[in-house]
Amino acid sequence: MNKLQTMALLGLVVSVLGMLPLGAQADTVLFQDDFDGTGPLNGTTPDITTGGAAWVAGSGFGADGTVATTRTTATLAFTPETNKLYRLQARISSTASWIGFGFAKGQSVLSGQRNKFTGQDTVGKAWVMKKGDADTAPNGNQTQKNAAIQEQDFPGDFYRSLADMDFRIDLNTSNAIWTATWYGKLTTDSEYTLFRAEENLGSQNIDSIGFASNIGTGMVANLSLSVLSDDTAAADAAFVGIESVSNDLFALTIDAVPPLDRYTVLGSPSLTSESWAQIPHSDDPGGPFVLTNLNHSVVAPDGSNVVVYVSFTNTVGFVGIEF
Repeated sequence: MNKLQTMALLGLVVSVLGMLPLGAQADTVLFQDDFDGTGPLNGTTPDITTGGAAWVAGSGFGADGTVATTRTTATLAFTPETNKLYRLQARISSTASWIGFGFAKGQSVLSGQRNKFTGQDTVGKAWVMKKGDADTAPNGNQTQKNAAIQEQDFPGDFYRSLADMDFRIDLNTSNAIWTATWYGKLTTDSEYTLFRAEENLGSQNIDSIGFASNIGTGMVANLSLSVLSDDTAAADAAFVGIESVSNDLFALTIDAVPPLDRYTVLGSPSLTSESWAQIPHSDDPGGPFVLTNLNHSVVAPDGSNVVVYVSFTNTVGFVGIEF
């Protein structure tokens, strides 16, 4: 069912409405682990699991979330289905070298260079590398794609931060080529920051989720994997700001869960009118203004939202997002 988020320009007053569809479904939690056990992690079962999956973990990972000095991985068997939006989350405290987290290919209890998301036995597909020496090492904290050959630095101060962090990776399998989007925040932050915008995954052979350690020490906590319902994913789209650019041209800031090509911008002369129609928008105040989806946008200064430019006229007094 489509949903419409609307914004009205009334002088300098903005009205934001969200009309929720009936029968919205809750997200389905596939895995959840609070790491409140004792002894080795290997062979233990998460608090919530799918298909009876248990941890396949090297000796460096404990059931209490501790990570000891070794090169190894800790993973849960998971094969994504097509036409789904998955959300993977966890908290990492890294005090030496690095700890990785994300979607992967392979499982192993072995230690060594081949088994740390950058090797050949267990390979990271869409993941993050949280460093315990980010302030002094040649490279700081990074997002990773396809082992470690397509890395990207965390934005701003996150790159060299040693603080504990929460991470979120959204995997979208709706299209022929799957995509991933990376987010993160300090544990003291209330909102996630976009760490890496949505990108295609050249390799889609994912069959596990979890952690890797490269002689890292620290803690992992609060792992969860959920599949988002269509209604829930759509409900995350909303207008969060408006700014006058010139005359009738305004910049609209939108918080939308990827993929952005699901969303279009509509216009109407009246909030109660049934004549809502797609209107042109641009990713630049100078244009071009085209009829397209929200992929035609620019990342907002806060790094976590997108901005589009729309002209309010006599026939467009209200704008909305349809998905």
